[in-house]
Amino acid sequence: MSSDTVRPRLQLALGGDTVISDEQPALRGRRVYTAHAPEQGRLLLVTLHPTPPEGPSPQVLREKLARLTELNHASIDLPIAVGDIDGRAWVVEQEPDGVTVAALVAERGPRPVREAVRAVRDVARALVAMHRRGLAHGGLGLDTVVLTEQGTRITGLALSEGSSAVDDLDGLATIARTLFYGERPGSASSRRRLPPEIAALLESMGSPDPARRPQRAEAVLGVLDTFPVEQASALGALIDSAGRGARSRPKHTTFGMLVLIGAVLLILLYLASRR
Repeated sequence: MSSDTVRPRLQLALGGDTVISDEQPALRGRRVYTAHAPEQGRLLLVTLHPTPPEGPSPQVLREKLARLTELNHASIDLPIAVGDIDGRAWVVEQEPDGVTVAALVAERGPRPVREAVRAVRDVARALVAMHRRGLAHGGLGLDTVVLTEQGTRITGLALSEGSSAVDDLDGLATIARTLFYGERPGSASSRRRLPPEIAALLESMGSPDPARRPQRAEAVLGVLDTFPVEQASALGALIDSAGRGARSRPKHTTFGMLVLIGAVLLILLYLASRR
């Protein structure tokens, strides 16, 4: 399929008021476009995958997405629409309202331990839910995990045929080491002091010996669940809860204040009568 025909055919397949605009850099034979649909209210990403086996089979993709829809996991961003052109699957997603791991670490470096724990744990929990249903992401990496104020989101579900839980765990290892150490694939290792349990987990996840790596996402969760995390919008929640407390005092506290005031008044009256 020549590049001159891809855009208009995608535009025709999408239909409605959706307008495809710029083509974005992409990997693994994919073509990615930004698009806008007034009814969606924000930018969309349209991905045209390569033909199988490099890309997902359109039919298999539809079946797996139907299973993911039933899963309804809070950290998994599902596509808005799927289809195919000459056997090549296309997927429409909303552009994530946040920042990818790749962009965040490139700009700000390694993340605070609690923030990194929270993000990696969110991804691991989503993988547990997917893997228990025989599903795999198929393209998990630094550009498909987005950090938002509400939590961590997994995007870019390729769900390629042949992708496995092992592929997802390899992607999770890259995400974890990047968040904690600031490493990018192929870069020099940059060490920092971490809790021993987390340091040991990261070492095992990045081991050149596959037998030493965690074999299931549950093993990663088993370590991370023992650590406190940085909650999304924690300060806002504290302010909100403080505001609610100021507006609505518990009834027993109000009653106690009235009793105390009454006792003080009685003492003052008694003292006044003795003069």
